[in-house]
Amino acid sequence: MLFNHILPFVALVSLAVPIFAAPIEPNLALDSEELKIECDKTYTELEDILDRKGIGLPIDAEAEAKIVNLKALCTPVERTESKGSVAAVFLAVQSELDTLKQKIEAVMAGPIGSIEKQVGEMMNKVHAEVGQLKAEIRSFIGAEPSVVYGNPAGGTQLTNDELVKVIHTFLSHVSHLEETVKNVSGYTFTSAQQNIRKDILAVKKTLGIISSEVADGVANMILLASMGPSASA
Repeated sequence: MLFNHILPFVALVSLAVPIFAAPIEPNLALDSEELKIECDKTYTELEDILDRKGIGLPIDAEAEAKIVNLKALCTPVERTESKGSVAAVFLAVQSELDTLKQKIEAVMAGPIGSIEKQVGEMMNKVHAEVGQLKAEIRSFIGAEPSVVYGNPAGGTQLTNDELVKVIHTFLSHVSHLEETVKNVSGYTFTSAQQNIRKDILAVKKTLGIISSEVADGVANMILLASMGPSASA
């Protein structure tokens, strides 16, 4: 639905909203579960708008106002205590994926006949982790910079470059994982792989809403990496 390949962040552009687009107030009458459902619904409704933004097409003032409303509706209240920061969420999922990658590599080195089924099952676990990341990152829409740039280790908050590096490292790990299993096939594996790619794109879009500076920074880092070491010299 959302993604066919793990694309560079170059497709992400700033989602800055005009000051005249007044946001709605969060619906304080909704409980946490109802608010999550409403946020997910609103986010889904905005996917086409975000797609247009992502490829550089103009959107009207009403569409811009909807983005503001999404931020207002889904401003996190409880997340700061349980999820910490954007970096913390990415690092936690990366740790889980690194463990799964080691298991996948062990299976890939084993008998050919057992690879497809076992890797397919493990890729479903990878998808579960990435799906969790997608849900948790959405909770940062509308968060204060002190939360977005929170340092998982405590102390001084991360700079934009430091947070960008965390996210870029995570995406690199996902790409390396895909490279490891590039010759595997089978329905279970292919379905999981496609779902992972869809969720990664959704994460990228959400980052563009949370902070265009972060999204642009990751885009630049991926672009430089694709050009080789000489590009950053």
